[in-house]
Amino acid sequence: MPSHATRPFSTTTQVYPAYLPALHKTGRMEKKLATATVAAVGIGYGLARYKQAQAQAEQSAITGSRS
Repeated sequence: MPSHATRPFSTTTQVYPAYLPALHKTGRMEKKLATATVAAVGIGYGLARYKQAQAQAEQSAITGSRS
């Protein structure tokens, strides 16, 4: 057995399995997906409220002009 190391010790040497960094990245992906979902739901809710307000304003304009 050789008494010297074949490779010098380095702190940049990976000591964990190669799949762990990939698992860490999935959390970022989930956060982006959650943010996009919340934004899409918010936009959909805002559009629905806007359409409802427009329909209500149109209805009040129709009933207001009849009197």
